[in-house]
Amino acid sequence: MGVERPPQAIPSILGRTISTAAYEALQPRLKACPYFVIPVFRESGLFNVVTNFHNDLVGVAPLREFQEKQDHATISMTIQFFTELSRSKGMVLVRCEIEDKVFVRQDAIFLTQMLLKYYTFPKMYESWVEPFNKRPNQFDFHHYLRAMKDEAKKDNIKIEDKKFVDYSTPKLIGMDGKPLEQDNFGPVVDQEPDFVSKRIIEAATDLEEKATPKTD
Repeated sequence: MGVERPPQAIPSILGRTISTAAYEALQPRLKACPYFVIPVFRESGLFNVVTNFHNDLVGVAPLREFQEKQDHATISMTIQFFTELSRSKGMVLVRCEIEDKVFVRQDAIFLTQMLLKYYTFPKMYESWVEPFNKRPNQFDFHHYLRAMKDEAKKDNIKIEDKKFVDYSTPKLIGMDGKPLEQDNFGPVVDQEPDFVSKRIIEAATDLEEKATPKTD
C-alpha cells in the first residue's frame, strides 16, 4: 500500500507509549506477518480495514479500498514507532496519524490498541495473525469477528456466518440469494471465513512476484 496523503487532508495525530519489551516482541512479528484485518465498529454495524507493515510503518486502508487497488490503496491512517528512548527510558513512542475522514479519533485508538494487542500477546498472534498470513485456510474470519466484537463490547451487533454464491459479481450475494447489506466501505459482514485472508495474501504474493527481477 502506498503511503500517500489525500490532497488537502489535515491529519489528526495521536500518541502513546509501549514498553521496549513489548516493541521487541511486536517488531519481528510485524515483519514475519505484515498483513492483518481489523474491524471498525459503528453504532449498528462494522467495516473492515487491512493493516500492512512496510518500511517500519503500518499503513491502514479500508478492506474495500485494498481489494480494489491493492498496493495502490489510499492510506487512511498510519502507525509509526520511534525507538530513540528505548534504551534510556525503556519505552517506545507510538505515533498514530489519521490521514483523511474515513476514521474518527475513537477508531484510531481502537485500531492501534488491537494491532498492538494481537501482535504482542503470543496466544493472539499464534491464533489469528499467523494463520491469516501463513495458513489462510485455517483462519476463521467470522469466529475472529465475534471475538473482536466482544473486545469492542458491541453486544448489539449480531455476526452470522455467511457463504457467497458468486464472488465474480460486483453485488455480494448471501445464501438466500439476496444482496447483503453494505455501507460505504463494503458489506457489513464480509466474506466467508478464509476468503478475506486468501485474497489479501494472494494479492501480496502476486505483487512480490512482479517486483522480483527475473534471472536467466
